[in-house]
Amino acid sequence: YLQAQSQTVSICASILRSPAQIAEEKLQTYSKAIHGTSGSAALAAAVRAQRLLNALRLPSTASAPGVAAVLEKARTEGLADEVAKRLKAAEVHVPEDLAFPAPVGEQPPPQLPATNGQALPVAAATTPAPAPAMAA
Repeated sequence: YLQAQSQTVSICASILRSPAQIAEEKLQTYSKAIHGTSGSAALAAAVRAQRLLNALRLPSTASAPGVAAVLEKARTEGLADEVAKRLKAAEVHVPEDLAFPAPVGEQPPPQLPATNGQALPVAAATTPAPAPAMAA
């Protein structure tokens, strides 16, 4: 437990200290997997890489120091194009907002109505029916 906790703390500290450096290392790992494997392993690495690239483009991340350089490097070294090509060939779409869409053929779950800071109405309480009497 302590070893896992120590590793978790170390990784979190690294991410907070330099998100761009961690992102670049992960993209290098994904690139090696994309080019060094085939089939579902390569496709899984492409999905991970695309999700990371999309996350780096989110407003909350894009302004972090060094992130723009990581995105540019992924573009100029061809990783972004290679990932897009593999995903297109497999007909896999990774949403830019990182949402997980409902499975094909299923309706997405219902969304809660916007409340604008208001409390949601509470359903009226019902009185449960009395329990049936047990025979003696």
